[in-house]
Amino acid sequence: MGQRRQSLPGGSRSGPRDSDALSKLGLIYFRQGNFAGSIDVLQKAVEMDPYLAEAHSHLGIAFAGANRLDEAICSYQRAIALNLRIPRATTTWA
Repeated sequence: MGQRRQSLPGGSRSGPRDSDALSKLGLIYFRQGNFAGSIDVLQKAVEMDPYLAEAHSHLGIAFAGANRLDEAICSYQRAIALNLRIPRATTTWA
């Protein structure tokens, strides 16, 4: 009998392949205090979809939580440029 392989969040062995799912996973990691993990998956999300404003906003939150303020500002500015209607992009400074 073959070994059963365990799936990661998102339904694949290597993790989520959907930029929106990665964005949400990054926010979950942030809420758990895992800033490095959050930044890692959020950077993957924006690489996959550079026009996903929510991922840029979440990345800004993660950078701010890790006290990487210059990078947080850049991420917030990108989110704002993509979509001015994201409340967190204009109001959250962790």
